Amino acid sequence: MKICYFLMLLILSSSAFCNTCENIRDEYDRGYCFNKKYPIIDAELNSNYGELSALLTKQQNKTLKKIQLKWMEQRNSACSMTSNNKFYIDMKCATETTNTQNEFLKDQISICKSGICAIASDDEKPEPIQKGKYKASYYNGKKFVASEVVDAISIHYPYNEFRGIPSESFHATWETDIEAKEDTTLILSVSVSWSDVSIYVDDDPLTSWSNNSKEQPIKISKGSHRVKIEYTNHWHTVNFNASFETYPKLTMGDAIQQITPLLSSSTKTLYVGAYESKNIYNEVVVKIKRSKVPVVLFLGSYEAIRWKIENPQNTIIKAVFFDSYDPGSAVSISDSKTKVFKLQGVPYAYEHFEAARSFIQRVSGVIPSYTYGEYGLTQVEIPEL
Repeated sequence: MKICYFLMLLILSSSAFCNTCENIRDEYDRGYCFNKKYPIIDAELNSNYGELSALLTKQQNKTLKKIQLKWMEQRNSACSMTSNNKFYIDMKCATETTNTQNEFLKDQISICKSGICAIASDDEKPEPIQKGKYKASYYNGKKFVASEVVDAISIHYPYNEFRGIPSESFHATWETDIEAKEDTTLILSVSVSWSDVSIYVDDDPLTSWSNNSKEQPIKISKGSHRVKIEYTNHWHTVNFNASFETYPKLTMGDAIQQITPLLSSSTKTLYVGAYESKNIYNEVVVKIKRSKVPVVLFLGSYEAIRWKIENPQNTIIKAVFFDSYDPGSAVSISDSKTKVFKLQGVPYAYEHFEAARSFIQRVSGVIPSYTYGEYGLTQVEIPEL
């Protein structure tokens, strides 16, 4: 069989245009350019493959080999053909396809060097993610920057203050493993603005939307599933928060019924408010010092906040009531006996607390013993009561 190339190796005296293969004069020049470029790109591919291979385990290298062989099959199918007993190769297609694979290999090298080295082919399960954790991967546009394992789907920063990524080109994914004992519907509470969000279940696209905070249902069947949330920012600040946590939702009337049995003549109510968190992961730590009497804590914010309650002196916290204008706020507290409720209408206050005091008095019949707030809050220490 004769082998002919769409774009044959040709020798021209002028090759300045061959760095990019742009502004070429005709197909003759195009043939020369892509044939000149391809050996360089192919050598880079081999170098990147070798560098990545050296970072992987024996089992991961088997997976990498499968991925590379599958890619070669796809490249050959897309960029070559047989006709009239002759075999043709489209060097432009081969060059562009190899460039794409080079970018994939370089991304995987960066991920491995960041400390989370996991690679999986389409027919293999990805390495498991620790229960209750998320694998976060961060990009500057399409360029991979870093990955880490985090406790929540959350990020908040202005300009380029996170890993040097300009906020307007910030892109990220968060992945987690979910085990469903039966067919179920999860609710993902998402706080977002001026950005795009997509959700995938086992790499299949489920839904996507832009510029809108909401509570998104996610239907999953019985069994193990990998859920991925993808986020692309389009604003000068990055502020994204999503939470699978669910809490009993209360109206004012419901809250009165819930709180009444928890109160005694000595119980004190406390309030902490903020517009937003200043923490890069949208966390606010509320540390409660020793109290001789039981307390009930109210938390209010505009943006979604991940409240972390620290109670080193084991103060009796009867309940925590919280709310935010944007969905996705969550409360973590080590004492499993403490009841946590999402109470509709808890005000967010950081300068004037009249509305917060009035709201808490209507719910509990008790004027708050402590109020505190900041526009951007990271930590507050409630003094001894």
